[in-house]
Amino acid sequence: ANCRSSWHNIPADHTGNPNGYMMMINADDNRNIIYTKKIPLPNTAYRYEFSAWVGNMYNNYDGQNPIIRFEVYDFATGNLLGSSGSIEIPVTIPFQWQKVGFMFDLANTSANDIQVYMVNTRPNPANVGNDMVVDDISFAPCYPPIIASFSATTQVNKEHVCNTGTANLYARWPSTIPFANPAFQWERSADNGITWANIAGATSINHTITEPVAGVYQYRMRSYESANPAQFVLSNAITYFVQKMVVDARTEKAYSCSGSVPTVQFAAIYRLQYSDPDEASALNYSFLWSPATYINNPISNPAIIVLPTPPVPSPTGPPQGTITYNFSVQVTNTNYGCTSSNTQTVVVQRPRKVFVPNSFTPNNDGNNDVFRPINLEDYPGSEFDVYNRWGNLLFHSAGPTSADYSWDGTYRGRPQDMDNYVWRVKIVGCYTNLYGATNGEGVPYGNVVLVR
Repeated sequence: ANCRSSWHNIPADHTGNPNGYMMMINADDNRNIIYTKKIPLPNTAYRYEFSAWVGNMYNNYDGQNPIIRFEVYDFATGNLLGSSGSIEIPVTIPFQWQKVGFMFDLANTSANDIQVYMVNTRPNPANVGNDMVVDDISFAPCYPPIIASFSATTQVNKEHVCNTGTANLYARWPSTIPFANPAFQWERSADNGITWANIAGATSINHTITEPVAGVYQYRMRSYESANPAQFVLSNAITYFVQKMVVDARTEKAYSCSGSVPTVQFAAIYRLQYSDPDEASALNYSFLWSPATYINNPISNPAIIVLPTPPVPSPTGPPQGTITYNFSVQVTNTNYGCTSSNTQTVVVQRPRKVFVPNSFTPNNDGNNDVFRPINLEDYPGSEFDVYNRWGNLLFHSAGPTSADYSWDGTYRGRPQDMDNYVWRVKIVGCYTNLYGATNGEGVPYGNVVLVR
């Protein structure tokens, strides 16, 4: 870092290791060898890649860009076997590593050994720029691939099953086998190919595997030369969707308002876990509600559930208990037959009718000291507001008890004047189920007189 003001500060090698090695080159204005190595060829000839990670050290556009070339020669004869041509390394701001190289075919050469060169070819008469860093030089054989599939005869990259499943894994060479004594190892990933692990005992070109737990699994074949495992190829990854239908248990409320028929539109919540995201728009489902009693259409979702009407409670009587009805809904994915069911509960509320007084006397004499909507506690989640004649909110409550809904005639601890006040009530479930109030878009309101 800080070698020259015109150079990038490069804190780490290409791998990100601050203690790793890389080569820094202040190149000459003549052809120079950056790197060279003698390489023995494998027994069989294939396509190869000669490459490196490089970076232009200049942090501005005033210098000349490095130009490099990769060359391959027959070690014995000195004949040129392949060249990348000239590769210019542009300035990047901020600094970036760039992979450069070329691929070449040695199928027709009789060479046993080759000599590879990475060279600087920039003529640099101005002697400004042509500065670079080099890392991770690689000379790698490009072996013909091995193909993984769920079928022994055709290419099948995906399979789908419900809950658990056994899959047959097949691998095949599309052309020449690159190894004299090939060995095989199937690998498995359960995190979308981020990490891979060997499948125990899966060392044949074909293998059968059982997945006892739902999830998304990937498999690939690693084939290698028995005598040298560093020479290997990896197949394509194939994906096994072990899917699972999930239906949530739910509870819905239905209200019988002054003897009305308790009706609820009940939508089951479901999902096909570990399904193929590419098929999301093509997935179809069927539904079956049971028992079918009280259900208009037991094969639809949502279901319309119409329940028996309970007796109308007396507004001056005690609170009425709820009535519970349990149903079951079975959801089936018709594409693959994955199915599941769960309980869907309807709780029928039997609230008393609400009455709101028109006056109260907050004199703390134990008689009519608070103002509240009587029976509003039968409607959990309802709201009660009181305003003065100027529209200022003096009191707000969402319950849930009768005491919570009671206004004592004060605002911020100060007793309010004898006057006319406006109240408003939002009744959950039965919006207008009260005596003698004006209905304002489903929110009844009225007046109350505070008397002292």
